[in-house]
Order: sequence, then structure tokens, then C-alpha cells
Amino acid sequence: MGLVQELKIYKDMYSLLQLIIQARKQFDKFYRYSFAERMVMTAIDCCELLQRANSCKDDKVRAAHHLDEFQIKYSSLRLMLMICRDERQIDQRKFADILKLADSIGKQATGWRNFMLESRNPKR
Repeated sequence: MGLVQELKIYKDMYSLLQLIIQARKQFDKFYRYSFAERMVMTAIDCCELLQRANSCKDDKVRAAHHLDEFQIKYSSLRLMLMICRDERQIDQRKFADILKLADSIGKQATGWRNFMLESRNPKR
């Protein structure tokens, strides 16, 4: 594959990270230093897992493993985002933008993972 920075999923994940950093500025002190910090670090971890998956050029099993790890971290990030929305730390309009981007990232990750597994075991 090419550079990870050229992949749509990576660009979207980076945009989500930026939205989280921007939203964090409006959080109450408790949420800013507990939830927001963890969300930023989890989003950075997700970017790193995408880099790892992209670097597994010939090892589809390892790439799928990194994408599995990504999906676990990513679901944790989505949970934290939902809690922040429910606690009114993220306004509805900004959350709608975040959710739209998050849905796109989830679909891309699932598609990429499925592609890796299918290309490893082609149907006869």
C-alpha cells in the first residue's frame, strides 16, 4: 500500500482527532483532564494502529490483527464520545459532525479488514 497519510481512513481518523482536541477546550475541568485526555490518546493509538496495518504489505494476517485492535480501541473511543455527549460536554451540532465522521471510519475499517481476510483466503 501507499503512504498511510494518503488513505481516506487515516485522513478521517486524523480529522476526528482534531475535532476531539477542539471539543476538549469546551469541556468542564473534570472531563477535560479525565475523559478528554484519554480520548485524545485513544485516537492517537487508533492512528498508530492504522499505520501498523498499512505497513503489513504482504502479511494479511498481521494487518487484519492490527485492524482488529483498531476496532476495539475505536469502539472504546466511540463509547467515551457518547458519554461526553450525554454529559453535555459536546454540543449536539459538533457531535453530529463527529458521529458522521466516526460512522465513516468504522465502515472503512470493517471493509479494509474484510478485504484483508478475503484476499488471504480467496473463494474457489
